[in-house]
Amino acid sequence: MAHEIGPVAVVDLQWRPLREQAAGEPGFPQFGLLMEAAHAEPRLWQLSAFSSHWTLGFSASTSHSSRVEVAVTPAYNGRPCQVRKFLNEGVIGRDR
Repeated sequence: MAHEIGPVAVVDLQWRPLREQAAGEPGFPQFGLLMEAAHAEPRLWQLSAFSSHWTLGFSASTSHSSRVEVAVTPAYNGRPCQVRKFLNEGVIGRDR
C-alpha cells in the first residue's frame, strides 16, 4: 500500500520499525544513537534504510532489488564508527 502512495511513504515505513528496534535494544546503545543521528540528518532520512548485524545501510532506491549505497557501523568496543561503500566493500570513512 505504501508503494501506491509513493517513495516518501515507503521510506517512512522503513525507518519507523528500525528506530523502534534500536530504541528497544538496551544492550547496544551505540546502535540506537547511530540510528537517531542518521534519522536526524535530512539527507539520510530521505534514503531507504535497513539494518543487518548492527549495521545501518542506505539506498537511494526503495525497490527490493536495489543495492546498498552506503553502510554505517557504530563505534563499539574501542572500534571507531565506520562508513563503507556498499555493505561489504572497503571503508570510506571513520570516526576516530
